[in-house]
Amino acid sequence: MPTRLKKKGGQWQARVFANGQQVASKLFPPGRKNGPEWRAAKEWEEEVKAAVLAGVKVNSDSANFAHWLKLYLDHAWRTMAEKTAKEKAAVLDDFADYCLERSITTPDQISPQVAHMFLTGVHDQRGGHVANKYRKNLLAAWNWGADMVEGFPDRLSPFLKVKPFRVAHSDRYVPPDKDVAAVLAQVGAQDAVMLLAYIQTGARRGELFRLTWNDVDLDNKRVRLTDRKGGGGACRERWQTISEELTAALNWWKDARPLDVPNVFMQTAHYVTKNPKTGEAIEVNPGDPFTLRRHFMTAICKRAGVKPFGFHALRHKAAEIVYLAGGKSNEAQALLGHTQASTTNRYLKSAGLYADKTKVVNAIMGSSVGQAAAERVQKVIAPEVAAPEAICKQSL
Repeated sequence: MPTRLKKKGGQWQARVFANGQQVASKLFPPGRKNGPEWRAAKEWEEEVKAAVLAGVKVNSDSANFAHWLKLYLDHAWRTMAEKTAKEKAAVLDDFADYCLERSITTPDQISPQVAHMFLTGVHDQRGGHVANKYRKNLLAAWNWGADMVEGFPDRLSPFLKVKPFRVAHSDRYVPPDKDVAAVLAQVGAQDAVMLLAYIQTGARRGELFRLTWNDVDLDNKRVRLTDRKGGGGACRERWQTISEELTAALNWWKDARPLDVPNVFMQTAHYVTKNPKTGEAIEVNPGDPFTLRRHFMTAICKRAGVKPFGFHALRHKAAEIVYLAGGKSNEAQALLGHTQASTTNRYLKSAGLYADKTKVVNAIMGSSVGQAAAERVQKVIAPEVAAPEAICKQSL
């Protein structure tokens, strides 16, 4: 049955499937249902379906195009991080729609001109950064198809001939020490411990949100941070040395936390929110690990009366402290867990290799920010200060 494509101005899409897979597709002009355009699409479907059942080979150009994209996305979901696979799916979906509008049904028809017009449209609508991201993903999909898909065009990728778009890069805002200290003065209990961990480890937000007590080695003063920044979305881990102050704070929080759950940092209230991507309602319960905390930093920056900054700014701040203390980027690279020095360069505009992690800890805890964070935690965990979360020990 023909399908109306609202995104394509109401055109009718006729498709034929065999053994659960699309074998042919064709677009017909827009019109009312049961009108001449719709009937032409339906008749085409019936003719092609009859030919397939009779064993007659039909033009399967569109299937070749769809087959390439499907195989590549299957590969992405199997071997890459979920976030990366979702990005590729969105890019390929937009490109498939663009090609469908222009009756491009086979990779052979994708010329450098087609690639240029598509990416230029993305640039004009969404900017150079997004256009370069689309170019990167489409180039990867083409190169994979050339290696893995039988009958794929044996020629240079048309996306390679499109030059990357110029992007004006702006440096991320890194707050001054006094602003970080002012923010630290606004938090208590769990939040004080968590922000000290951010500043002292230079961790990514997700690395701390995923942190469990199995990742905390208080006896040896270290924590295990995990990410999926390795090749193919593989999980990586690194043990990060922590200071006496953070060790004491985590030890206190382990006993003071209101719920005995595996994750170190937790939700302390019940509420219902919305998934920012799908709009679906999400129920959050006490003890659940954090996922976003979207407005937390904005709120405490407002209370502190300072220019807003986020969690990732604290990661940059930690790198800045280490860099200024050591005069090299190798200490910062060790702190941030970057595999390549070029990644650290985006933080520090310098290069480096490896470092003694003890020096990293000393540099951070010797700074005014490190001292402010440690002092705030001391006020929170001091016997005379009652932590609001530490009311009683409960069980989920």
